[in-house]
Amino acid sequence: MSCTDWLYGFRENWHPPATGVYAGTMTSKKRPKNRAPHRTSTRKPSSVPPRLAAVPGEDELPELDLLAGLDDALRQPHPFALLAQASSIMAALDERQKGHPAARADPEELGISLTELCDSFMDVGLRQTDALLKVIEAMTPDELLAERIRRSVAERKLPIPGWTLRLEQAEPHRIVEMLHVLRDGDNVCIGVHLPNDRELSIMIYIDHNLGTVVKDAFVLDLPVEDVIARWAEIDNSDDTEIRELSFADARTRITEATFKGSITFPPFETETWPACRPLVEWIVSKLPEGGKEYERPEWSAKQLAELTDDFFDSEFGRRLDDDDHRSLLESILWFGTDYGPGDPLRWSPVSAEIVLGWMPRKVVGPVDFLTKTPDLLRAFVRFSHAARGISADLTLQTLAAVDEFESDFHGAIRSQPQDAEAILEQLVSGGGPRLGVENGWLSGGLITDEDLLTNFALAMVGSRRALDEIDTIPLPNEPFDWDGLPSDIHDKVGEVVTLVDGCSDEFFDVEFRTACRRFVHRVATADPAVFRGKARAHTTAAAVCVIIGRANDFFLGDPGEVRVKDITARLGVGPNVAARADPMLRAIGADEFAGGRELGDAALLLADTRELVIRFRDQHDVT
Repeated sequence: MSCTDWLYGFRENWHPPATGVYAGTMTSKKRPKNRAPHRTSTRKPSSVPPRLAAVPGEDELPELDLLAGLDDALRQPHPFALLAQASSIMAALDERQKGHPAARADPEELGISLTELCDSFMDVGLRQTDALLKVIEAMTPDELLAERIRRSVAERKLPIPGWTLRLEQAEPHRIVEMLHVLRDGDNVCIGVHLPNDRELSIMIYIDHNLGTVVKDAFVLDLPVEDVIARWAEIDNSDDTEIRELSFADARTRITEATFKGSITFPPFETETWPACRPLVEWIVSKLPEGGKEYERPEWSAKQLAELTDDFFDSEFGRRLDDDDHRSLLESILWFGTDYGPGDPLRWSPVSAEIVLGWMPRKVVGPVDFLTKTPDLLRAFVRFSHAARGISADLTLQTLAAVDEFESDFHGAIRSQPQDAEAILEQLVSGGGPRLGVENGWLSGGLITDEDLLTNFALAMVGSRRALDEIDTIPLPNEPFDWDGLPSDIHDKVGEVVTLVDGCSDEFFDVEFRTACRRFVHRVATADPAVFRGKARAHTTAAAVCVIIGRANDFFLGDPGEVRVKDITARLGVGPNVAARADPMLRAIGADEFAGGRELGDAALLLADTRELVIRFRDQHDVT
C-alpha cells in the first residue's frame, strides 16, 4: 500500500483537528473508486500554484487574518498546527525552487525571500510572529538567520509557548518501515517526541519505480504506535511487512531520496508535499549519519540466463519458447533488473504500466515482433508471482494493468518506425539538414520544422547566448577536475575516468577524452549518489562514452566509424547502457537516453560538432 493510498484510507477513518496548514484538506478527498492498491500514478503532477495565504507582503503583516491564523495555531494543545504552518511557508520560499523549470512558484516571483519575511516578522515584534519565528529558527539550516531570530526574540521576551523555546529537544525515538511485497515503494514512519510531552509522526513514501525518490510525505499529530495500529486496521493483508529501521539507515535513505526528488522533472507535488519538507528535513537532520543506502540486487549474466531457461521450461513459458520471445524477455529482464526495485520477479500494476510504455522507446524492432510483448509479459508475471509466492489477488491486479495499457502499447509501436530498415529508409529519403549537412539527422531525429530545428540547436549548447558565442577551438588536453567532489566517491570516479581515458585513447582523441572528463565532473558534482551505488565502473564508463559520442553524432553507422558495441566490447559490458546513462543525464538536467542527444552544454561538444552548429546557426539565421 503506497503512502498516498494509505492516506486516503486514514482520512476516511480519522478526523484530525481542523487547524494548521492542512485544515480542510485532511478529510476533503475520498479515495477514488476502483483505485487498485499499490498503484503509483505516472501522470504529471498538478501545476496549480500553492496557496500562500499565510505569507503576506511586508506592509500587510499586522492584518487580522494572519494573526488570527497564528492565534488559532497557538491555542491548539498540540504543536502540530504551528509546526505545519511554518513548514509550509518555508517550503514555498525555499531557494531550491529558484530557476526550477517546473516549480509551482519561484521565490523571486513571490516577491519575498524567507530572510526578508523573517526580517518583517522581527520588525513587527508581536507574540504570534515571535512564536512562528522560533519554529522557523529550529527548522532553518541557515545558521546566520537562526542566530538573528534567536537574539531578536530573546530581546523582546514576549509570552510565547514554552515548547517553542525548547524545540532543540525534539527527538526522533522510533522509526519503522512498511515494505509491500511488490516493492513499488517503501513507507517510512518516524515517531517524534516534542518538548511539551506531545508526539507526532512523519510518514514518508519513497517510490522505487520512479527512481527511489520521496514522492509524498505528511505529518500526523499521533504517536507512531497509533499510526502503526491504524495502518494494520486499513491494510489487514499479509502483503505488507512492518519492521524497525535503524536511525542511520533512515537518515541516509530519506536524505538521498529527498535530494533525487528535488531534481526530478516534473517535481512530485501532493496536498502535503513539499509543504512539509522543511519539517521532515529538520527531524531527519537529528538522526545519526553513516547509514546504508538502498541496495539493489545484483543479477549476473549467468543468473539471468538460468532465469530465462527456467521460464521457458515452465508451464507458463513453454509455449512461447522461440527466438523472438527470448529476445523480448531479455529486454523485459533488462527493465526488471535495472529499473524499479531491481527484482525481475516482482511485477506490480505500476511496473507493468511502466514497462509497456518503456519498451516502444527503448527496444527497436518490427511491429510484428514487438506486438508479442503483452502476451509474454502476462506469462512472465504469472511465472514470477508463482516463484515469489505473490498472492493471486495481486497477480490478477497486475494482469489487469497489462490489459488496461495494452492498447496504448500497440498504438505506440505503430506510431513510429521501429525496425532498422524503416529508420534507414527515412534517413536516406531526407527530411532536413544535419546542422548544415544535407539529407541527414539533427541530434537524434529527422526534423523539418524551422522552430524545432532552432530548439534542438539551442538544446545542444544550452542557451541563445552560448549559441551566439560558440567557437570552433578544439577542446584542450585537460586534466580531470576534482573540485567539488565528495571524498567518498573519489575511488569510483577515478576508476571510471581511467576506463573512459582508455576508450578515448583507443577509439577517439584528446578532445573526446576531455569532453568525457568534463561530463563525469558535472554528474559527480550535481548528484554524487550516481557514483555511490553498486553499478560497475565499466558500465558507467561505457555509458559516459556513448553519451558523449551520441551528443557529437558518432555511432550513425558510417563505414569505418566507431560503433557502440566496440566500446561495450572493450569494457566487457552488455550492449544496453541506457539504464546507466539515464541517472547521469537526469543529474545534469538533460533528457533521458532514449530521447534527444542534447546535453545543453557547448563545453561538451567537439570542435567539428560546434562547427556544424555554427553553420546551422548562420544558415538559418538563428539569433
